[in-house]
Amino acid sequence: KKSIELEKQGQQKLAIKNLEDIFNNRQYPDKIKGDSALYLAQLNQYTAAIKKSYHWANTALRYYTTKQAFNKRADFIRIIDIYPISNNFYAATKLSDRFMKDYCQKSFKEKKHIFNNLIQFNLLQKKNKNALNALSRYEKCGFNDQFLGQIKIQMINHYSNFNDYYHFFKLA
Repeated sequence: KKSIELEKQGQQKLAIKNLEDIFNNRQYPDKIKGDSALYLAQLNQYTAAIKKSYHWANTALRYYTTKQAFNKRADFIRIIDIYPISNNFYAATKLSDRFMKDYCQKSFKEKKHIFNNLIQFNLLQKKNKNALNALSRYEKCGFNDQFLGQIKIQMINHYSNFNDYYHFFKLA
């Protein structure tokens, strides 16, 4: 609570230090450490420390159980959605891939959004093979044919626009 108050008062650096102290205190259980790490990911994002933000988001995932991380997915999705604004498609791609891997078989409303981001972020980074691999890994995650068709059309258009006929014909 102290960290939230500090952050609301515009004292992000003090809030970050307070959260790091909580995280480093061995007294606290993994859930509290996960919560601290997640909040550190968000605060570091606001201060444009994107690499630190990505580090803390990954740390939060290590300290949360799978169920706890799933219950915090809205926070993680907000973090993922902000990374591209900072031109950090790598972090957005990695966290999106992690969520798809961990929750492929779960039904939740944001799954299409995460999957679409994963494909688009790979394409934006010119990682065409990774986009194709992601499609093949996750197309069996309960998506309907219409949605998958839209994703494939976007990918085909991208490959065509950039004269990547190797990947174009792998998908077509």
